[in-house]
Amino acid sequence: IGNETEDLINRLLANDNTLKSNDQLNFILSCDKLFCTCMKCGVLSLPRDISLYTNPSSTLSSDETCRRDLILLYKCYLKYLLKCLQATSTSKKIQRLRVQSLVSLFKLLKYESRWPLAVTGDNKKFPVHLLNDIIQSCFLQSNTTKSVHLMKKCRVYFNFVDIRYFTLKQLLQQQQLDASNLLTMLTLFKFDNDESEPKLFTFDKSLKKHDNSEQKKLYDQVIVELLSQKFSPDSYHRFLLQIPEKIITQMANPLILADFLTQAYSSTSTSSSKILALHGIYILMTEHNLEYPYFYVKLYSLLDVNLFQMKYKARFFYLLNIFLQSSHLPSSLIGGFLKRLSRLCLYAPQTDLCLLITFIQNLLIRHPVTQIMIHKQTTSETTDGYLVDELDPSKSNALESSLWEIESLTTHIYPDVSQLARFIIQRCRPQNKTERDLDKYLDVDYEQMFDDDMEISDRRQDNDEGCPINYEMNGDFMSSTLLFGY
Repeated sequence: IGNETEDLINRLLANDNTLKSNDQLNFILSCDKLFCTCMKCGVLSLPRDISLYTNPSSTLSSDETCRRDLILLYKCYLKYLLKCLQATSTSKKIQRLRVQSLVSLFKLLKYESRWPLAVTGDNKKFPVHLLNDIIQSCFLQSNTTKSVHLMKKCRVYFNFVDIRYFTLKQLLQQQQLDASNLLTMLTLFKFDNDESEPKLFTFDKSLKKHDNSEQKKLYDQVIVELLSQKFSPDSYHRFLLQIPEKIITQMANPLILADFLTQAYSSTSTSSSKILALHGIYILMTEHNLEYPYFYVKLYSLLDVNLFQMKYKARFFYLLNIFLQSSHLPSSLIGGFLKRLSRLCLYAPQTDLCLLITFIQNLLIRHPVTQIMIHKQTTSETTDGYLVDELDPSKSNALESSLWEIESLTTHIYPDVSQLARFIIQRCRPQNKTERDLDKYLDVDYEQMFDDDMEISDRRQDNDEGCPINYEMNGDFMSSTLLFGY
């Protein structure tokens, strides 16, 4: 059996394509059962004098020879599983093979921790070498294809204290790290509450001493190492996207990201990256006491016409709504944002007018003091006291101005726009406490507007109302008698 298994493993390592993926899956399951049974029986455990097996001149008994051959066979099998883990094909069968290889490797790692292959003097039972090989094959290889199912399975294993601890230790010992792959790994970590009982993957209960506080410090060190790496544009943007939701929440000291985020805002040229950097800074300000007095000045500067051509426009307004949520913000500051958004209504495409007007209405309801801007007696841009070129919204003199831009939209050709604008001018009062939902306006385009209008037209035809037109034909008016007198 050993010779046949060794021959099959060597064929697989030599890229023998005669075996189907289903056959390889069955082969992996069979080998798992074989080697796990051998570990339980102690067949794969070496005595302290390892040189007995490595010295060619030493004479071995039949049992010792069998044990040595089994260990060599086990090493070849591990090499085969690691090779499967590095597969670059995106076919479903190959991805199934990769997931099964990962499951088998962690199963063998668990058995090795209980019945180690070699008992060393310091009594280290956790097979760090095998975990390092798994991490290298699954994440740190530059040509490794990322699989959704593989990442989900890794997230399950990283919930265990011992796996997470030794993984972080191994990452700190790596000489060269790819920023994209390292970022993929870091987003899979999720530390449990300190009150909960630590979950162990292996059998060594002494590893419970590595609690969350210690592991979070290691996590911070890996983050510092990541910040020193060179990012590709895609990885840089993805890192900024993950910081508020998946990185900061797992760190012991998130303030170490403050310099990176402030530099990210200053160095990047795209508005989408700037708003993502401001999102991270906002989390540090509100939850970790970071002092950043120019936050709203930076945010105010992003409100320009180019905003509507941005790929992440919907996310921008979603975050802008969060940033202006607090009722403790000064009225002069909110007035500056109201006036800038109202001015943008004159230049924005028709697809975004409903979003802007609804956003303005919600701000007016959220901050009733600013409703004095609705009926101010400035009627045009020439008599407006608003300071357009002022960088600080609090100093823009917005409360001395009016929302005449919104009033000009009450006669807009598109009925939805004019209706929303009239509601602000005629019915927005301090007694109104209900804000409108922004979500339905975040991703509106011309195709959706056309479909909505056609749906209304179809409903009218079903009710025999007909389609509205500009005129009705009059037979007598166009008759030759009226036109020519005969």
